[in-house]
Amino acid sequence: MLGVPPTRQATRARKSGLLWKEGRGVLGTLGASWTQYQFVAEDSHLYYFDAAEAAKYDLSLLLDRRGIEPLGTMQLELTVVANTKSARGDRWAMRLNSEGRKWIVAGESQEESRQWAEALGQFGARNSYDPLRQ
Repeated sequence: MLGVPPTRQATRARKSGLLWKEGRGVLGTLGASWTQYQFVAEDSHLYYFDAAEAAKYDLSLLLDRRGIEPLGTMQLELTVVANTKSARGDRWAMRLNSEGRKWIVAGESQEESRQWAEALGQFGARNSYDPLRQ
């Protein structure tokens, strides 16, 4: 019996889910608002998509660019994940620094943020996030 070759989707390692992202305030400062986006970590990159639009597509279509374009991309080998102070005390925030850009993101819980930080480390980011330091 001939084996069936694995599909591209089956060979990909990925983590996906909703995270909160801090938006830009007046004159480009952080702290204005938090918006929930669909985040996907895959093949050493982190992407985020409009959550409502992303819900209309299969995840594999998002990443194969047959769905919608990401709102942002970060190359994880060049990314440092670290603790940060957030304007909202109810978020377990982490700072993602990469190539002069900074994203502040958070899960719904301390555990969810910890899982994301761990996954980003597995995808190549330098991870110094410690959820107990919040």
